[in-house]
This record gives sequence, C-alpha cells and structure tokens, in this order.
Amino acid sequence: MIYKTLSSAITFFTLFILSLPTSATEKGFYGGLTISQFEAEEQGITSSEKGLGIIAGYTFNRYIDLEASVFDAGDHNDLGMKAEGVSLSVVGKYDINADWQLFAEFGGVSLDLTIDEATTTVDPQGLDTLSDGRDSSFFYGYGVKYNIGKWSLFGKHSQADTDADFNIFTLGATYRF
Repeated sequence: MIYKTLSSAITFFTLFILSLPTSATEKGFYGGLTISQFEAEEQGITSSEKGLGIIAGYTFNRYIDLEASVFDAGDHNDLGMKAEGVSLSVVGKYDINADWQLFAEFGGVSLDLTIDEATTTVDPQGLDTLSDGRDSSFFYGYGVKYNIGKWSLFGKHSQADTDADFNIFTLGATYRF
C-alpha cells in the first residue's frame, strides 16, 4: 500500500513539475562574479582554498550557452602550489519552471601553476609531481540556477584533472545585458 501511494505521489509531482511553464530565455550576453572552494589533490595530499572569478557568456537559446571565465584557484600551501586559470565551456540547460534551471557544462580549462620547489609533493622516486607552467585539461560540471529578472544566482560542482586533480564548488551571480 505504501509503495502504491509513494508511486502515485512521485508520478503526480513529476507531472506537475513538467507542466510548469518554462522561461523564455532571451539571446544575449551576460557577466558575473563567482566564489569557489577549490579542493586540490595530488599523491594523497589534499588542499582546500577559496578563489574568486569573473565569468562572461552568451545565451544562444533556452538550451545552450557559451561561457568563459577567469579565476584564482588559491594558494595551496600543503601542495606547494598557486594556481590561476581560464576556462571555456558549453552549458546545456533545462528549465524546471520560469525561475529554476538545471545545467551541465563541458569545456576546457588552462591553469598557470606556480610551484614552490621547497614544499611541493614528490612521488616515491623523489621526483616533483607538480611542475611550473601552463597545464590544460577538460572539465565537466553540473548545477542549478535561480533566475530573478535579469539576475541569476547559481551553484555548481565541477571537476578537472590537471597536474593536481580539482574538485570545485562554486556560487555565483550573473547579470544579463
């Protein structure tokens, strides 16, 4: 009996959510600010730092955005590393209703790593596991966005596999021009 009631409730809720009106997203540019928690891991050593970023994007339609960002990934003393970077991604969106969207993104990230040779991690053979310079990789992420007029607030989780593996939690706000 409880399974039948639960199944009916889930069916009703799903149909209700799908019947809500979707937003008529306008084409155009947007820009905003982010604050992120960057968790970097290398050789079992984990470091967590906050970073700030600037994002800019273009909305092609209600389903697709192209987005670029510039960010500071923080000073990870436990790994002997500082990182700054840029990213470019395609964002796929799904309107839950007029105010809420789910999204997923896939793109490329390029980090400029500055390594402190005295404190960087080393592998069992005694070689540095992180190196100075530019490191690039693909990344993916997913999140939720709340729209308030021309403003949007969002939260997302992203992962990138660079010299140090990054697990990134981001909160941000954008304004549509």
